Amino acid sequence: MSHSKALFSLGLSAAALAGTLALGHGQAQAATVGTTTYTEGATTVWQSPSFNRPARYLTAGQQVTIQSTQTINGTTWYEVGTNEWVPSLYMKTSDNTTAAQTSTASATAGSVKVTYQGGATTVWTAPNSGKVSSYLGAGQTVSYTETAQQSNLTWYHVASGWVPSSYVTPANGQQTTAPAQQAATTAATTQQSQQQATQAQQSTATAYSANTQQAASSTVKVSFYDPAVLGSSMGYNGVAANLSIYPKGTRLKITLADGTVLHRTVNDTGTFVASNPYQIDLAWPNASIPSYGVTTASVSVE
Repeated sequence: MSHSKALFSLGLSAAALAGTLALGHGQAQAATVGTTTYTEGATTVWQSPSFNRPARYLTAGQQVTIQSTQTINGTTWYEVGTNEWVPSLYMKTSDNTTAAQTSTASATAGSVKVTYQGGATTVWTAPNSGKVSSYLGAGQTVSYTETAQQSNLTWYHVASGWVPSSYVTPANGQQTTAPAQQAATTAATTQQSQQQATQAQQSTATAYSANTQQAASSTVKVSFYDPAVLGSSMGYNGVAANLSIYPKGTRLKITLADGTVLHRTVNDTGTFVASNPYQIDLAWPNASIPSYGVTTASVSVE
């Protein structure tokens, strides 16, 4: 059973909190009804438009009234109550086909360079799909064949999926090809594009392999959650992770920063993987969750 994570973060700075409170509400959308689309578990309602503190949970197909919207770091959020926010990824609206807005595709081509330096950049199966396709390394340049506008971002269709403009930028000197020019391209140009796509796939495969090797034995961020709070009976012997890094059934040896050694089997995942693919979430009774809330651990595959 997948679930939306209730991360118990500690140490949110006063400046960061003030920045969150300073964000103005978007234009109210009276009488707009949102319906949850996540069917594999409960959908988390957050206290602010960030994956920080859970307020409550919604069931699959449950309807709520959307009061306003905000777009923060490329994610569109719906306010469904006082201090209650749901990301568009898990909700469709009465006036849109999906909450994330319908993509407007444009037949363009070029290359983009990864600008995110904090780790691997996720490539998604589709704009705002929530499903990981692969990863790109910092500074990596890949070719794209089309773009789409969604959630106030430009999404680039690269060989292995879609990547948003918040983490990449058009490569230097790259020109956008107009649709009319594309219609007039020669067979030689088509062959060149195919070769570029093949090279991009090989490059992506190399990056993904490196990520997998890193995951085999690495230091990761660790948070805690109580499956019972989400209505699950899976117990406390499991761990949630990015299933592209640690597939379900993977046996992990986890050594926490305080020296505690755990042996857990991956049996769940969560929305936290979108921002930190190497984070894990340990199943833990709420009453026993450590006071520090978030820690690090050395993880190796057994």
